[in-house]
Amino acid sequence: MKLKLSTLIAVIPLGLGLSSTASAALVHAGGNVSLVNGVVVSPQGIGAASNGGTTAPPNGQVYSNDRNGGTGDYFASGPNFVFDIDLGTAYILDSIAFFNRDNNPNRNAVREFSAEFSLDASFGDIGDTSTGPFIATNTGPGQQDFAVAPVSAQYVRITITDNYFGIGGGAGGDRVGFNDFQFNAVPEPSSAALLGLGGLALILRRRK
Repeated sequence: MKLKLSTLIAVIPLGLGLSSTASAALVHAGGNVSLVNGVVVSPQGIGAASNGGTTAPPNGQVYSNDRNGGTGDYFASGPNFVFDIDLGTAYILDSIAFFNRDNNPNRNAVREFSAEFSLDASFGDIGDTSTGPFIATNTGPGQQDFAVAPVSAQYVRITITDNYFGIGGGAGGDRVGFNDFQFNAVPEPSSAALLGLGGLALILRRRK
């Protein structure tokens, strides 16, 4: 009888469809991005590659125009570079996975950004969550993770506030470029609770 009970409990999560939410996974926009401030030159969009675009062109999958005419600091003569990401559905997110541009070296890479999370794309409402600023390294397109307090959101507004102009060697700083922003989605509490109840039921049955 104990063997039968153990087998029954083991298949409950599968029967309820919980196995798909049992582990965290990166989610991305899949191209659902709206520009708020800035001019995009790159033909490739955020979320175009599920691996973060680590093999993307040196300038990055996304990069701005050179609004200073190719000289000076991009952020010295205009507003920040801002865009909104639609993840398609609401997730519980606990970190940002950022992929900077190739370091060849070049000072157009993102150095500082912040993020705002929303369920309805009306940023600035009560209940929306703002995080940052985060400091990214200029070491190439590898994944950089930035933890945030778990937040439920479908929309994310990214505000890039600085590049590497005047920092380190190499040319650039008149633009800003990167490969991708993705987000770590964690299992919903309801799924974890049901798994816990399944375990509790097994214990109680064994005690009887």
